[in-house]
Amino acid sequence: MKAAKMRSFVVALLLLSGATRLVYAQSGDTAEIVGTVTDPSGAVLPNTTIKLTHLATGTTSVVVADQQGFYRTPPLRIGEYSIEVAVAGFKRLVRRGVTLNVGETRTVDLRLDVGQTSEEISVTAEAPLLETTRGSAGTVVENTLVRELPLNGRDYLQLAKISAGVLDPGSQQGALGVSVNGRRELR
Repeated sequence: MKAAKMRSFVVALLLLSGATRLVYAQSGDTAEIVGTVTDPSGAVLPNTTIKLTHLATGTTSVVVADQQGFYRTPPLRIGEYSIEVAVAGFKRLVRRGVTLNVGETRTVDLRLDVGQTSEEISVTAEAPLLETTRGSAGTVVENTLVRELPLNGRDYLQLAKISAGVLDPGSQQGALGVSVNGRRELR
């Protein structure tokens, strides 16, 4: 009888642990980074340790690439990151300026050059021109736009109207809200 209770307790604990991770992943204010670690010839570097530092808070996350050189971070706080990779026989790579927005899955491939780890390659990241990891689209309205746009009463629908695919059906009689990509209007 005691073993059955213990087994039930362990199962409940495991389920709770998994649910906590799921809730954290679905919190909506996180993002991920994925990519591949390669050498100059394009060959993958398996089991490579990647250190990510959130520049505003100084918190770090460490992930290890798999056998195919692929890595995926756990959900990360939004903001600007620095990514560092150091492998024996290669120059240390530091990529700065990787900015994550809400819900984004950012691809950051890391190519290491042959050399000593005491040598460093520093790269400043640029925003990608095209989102290739997801089939959905979204818009992040930066704080500067919210402050500088002449909004009437800080109405969120006015901010929505500056996004691609958003239509203002307000010109039609009796219509309120916005229509996004041809869907019914949101109020």
